[in-house]
Amino acid sequence: MNKTWMITMLSVAGGLAALGALGVAVWNSKQMRMARTVKRAKCVLYQAGNAMRAMSGMGME
Repeated sequence: MNKTWMITMLSVAGGLAALGALGVAVWNSKQMRMARTVKRAKCVLYQAGNAMRAMSGMGME
């Protein structure tokens, strides 16, 4: 029973380690980095547009 329990726990730990490594690989992939960069740029441009619209007074209706 003790060997079975140990094999089970090592299998679970190995599976979790593999999932973690896969997650890191996906997070650092070129496509994911580009998607995060585009999302940040959109946010910055949206805020800049709001600030410019507020200063020009066109946002008031």
